[in-house]
Amino acid sequence: MKAVQVRRAIGLWLVSIDAVACNSLLGYHGDYFIADDAGLPAAGGGGADVSGGSAAIGGTATGATAGAAVGGTVADGSIESAAAGGAATGGGTAMGGTATGGEGGTGGCDGSCVNLSVVLLSDGFESGTVTGWTLGGPGAPWEASSSAPAGGIYSAWARPQTTADPGSVMQRTVSTVGHSGISVEYDRQLVGLDPADEWRASWFDGTAWVVLEQTDSASADDSQYVHESFTLPASADDNPDFAIYFNCTAGAALEYCYLDNVVVRAGQ
Repeated sequence: MKAVQVRRAIGLWLVSIDAVACNSLLGYHGDYFIADDAGLPAAGGGGADVSGGSAAIGGTATGATAGAAVGGTVADGSIESAAAGGAATGGGTAMGGTATGGEGGTGGCDGSCVNLSVVLLSDGFESGTVTGWTLGGPGAPWEASSSAPAGGIYSAWARPQTTADPGSVMQRTVSTVGHSGISVEYDRQLVGLDPADEWRASWFDGTAWVVLEQTDSASADDSQYVHESFTLPASADDNPDFAIYFNCTAGAALEYCYLDNVVVRAGQ
């Protein structure tokens, strides 16, 4: 029996038959055998299992090459054409099926897999409030503002008008119990802060506040939002007391802080 050639043609599997001896392959018309996708046979089904020859549409070949077969493999384990991410050991698999003398493969990631994370908190302040946050400090409190959001309609905004540190504080507890791989991200824009002012973002590990970023004695005057992202250590995992904290200290009327798109995420 001569080699079998397989090619895909607009939703149909089109097999060119080079020898009349292939009549047993579910029948054919003229020089072509046609089967739609729904009728595509599994490993060994509808294909010819031969010795020293070629396998067609999931058939298995012994000691020979599975020529142009859909997911066909050589019986000694060498994979000619992997189907649906399947792998074979000692035998062939087609479309995830099992071939005699071999093991069916399991579908693998072909590069399109996405590592799904768990969002524990996501606040873009689109409610027009800072509900859910604890506010403090001697400065004017944080509030929702539509004057300069990073996206959407609102962001959080503070104009403390004090150089006392902390000035205007906003914090929130986010339990990470049952989760690990914690990360924090947000967008912030600092306007007109000089060395006497301060911006500080921190997280609470259950014992102490740990700084994510701070201006310290540096000036900050962002022309646009800056996106910040932090991957936290294991002490943030499975922590009922985990919290995040933002402090804006600014003395002048034209010095203020914007905060938007606050996200706490777990890897699992």
